[in-house]
Amino acid sequence: MLGTSIMAHMADVETRHLYRLLMSRARAGVHPVRFEYRCDSPALRRLMEMRIVGQELGQVEFRSRVLRVEPHDAIRMLDVSLPHSRDHCLQICGWCKAVQVQSAWLALEEAVQRLALLADAALPQLSHGICPDCSDRMTQVGGGP
Repeated sequence: MLGTSIMAHMADVETRHLYRLLMSRARAGVHPVRFEYRCDSPALRRLMEMRIVGQELGQVEFRSRVLRVEPHDAIRMLDVSLPHSRDHCLQICGWCKAVQVQSAWLALEEAVQRLALLADAALPQLSHGICPDCSDRMTQVGGGP
């Protein structure tokens, strides 16, 4: 990622828009922009904190730290070392890890149960986006309407 635009690594338009709001607020303010998010691995639920700090010349610095780590039953869908189907894709929220199942956003663990992603099931590809609740929350953090 070094030497590339952070925006080039964000899949969807709404996430890029929210990060632009957050970075703009960090550049304009005295205090860092702060928010919590999840960064799970297959066997760990990690609650993280991100701080975006304004720097000289309009630059920003991203600082992340782990707030809490909880073990959980392995979620195969999150294991990037396993093969994932190219025919089936699910959207997962980049902030809270909710998964869009049909028109509803479900907690990751509930989505796995509902989709019956058992040991022998084909794993869907994951596309990162943002659920409506996190979109509203992050828009407020970013100072948007």
